[in-house]
Amino acid sequence: MNQFTKRFVTIVVLLSLLGIGMSTYLLEHHHAEAGSVCDINATVSCSLVNTSSYAELLNVPVAALGILWFIFLIIGTLKTNKDKDLFPLLQLWVTIGLIFIIYLIIGEILLRAICPFCTVVHVITLIIFIMFTKKWNKEQKLSIALKKSRRWIIAVILLHLLLLLIYNLI
Repeated sequence: MNQFTKRFVTIVVLLSLLGIGMSTYLLEHHHAEAGSVCDINATVSCSLVNTSSYAELLNVPVAALGILWFIFLIIGTLKTNKDKDLFPLLQLWVTIGLIFIIYLIIGEILLRAICPFCTVVHVITLIIFIMFTKKWNKEQKLSIALKKSRRWIIAVILLHLLLLLIYNLI
């Protein structure tokens, strides 16, 4: 696989920064008493979706997980530009993000409500998934990437465990 083009990296970083911004807003309003700017009616409501049971995973707001997901995506994209063997791991990362987005969309369907800010994050994640899938090279071996990425995998797991502890002990 050729190194990522400057354009590819720029688009991923900009989309990720937008995703971090949206997720930060959602995290700030996760426990807020006041409504959100996108509360239009009972069907289009960030507050309804963002305070539902689907907005947390093991007491951790999914918006916090989204922020971490985008941060690791930026770091991984910049690292993969220098070390092409990390690409399969990053492809796995964006696939996990897409699967999680599907779960969140199912939650919105069950709530019969839609969160416009969440939808922006969903679309960003889908675009990023499509971009990475187009870059996918079938010759890469996932096992090589996993061996070279042990530190990154451990860091991701530890940060998510830290979030889990923080939100369950506070």
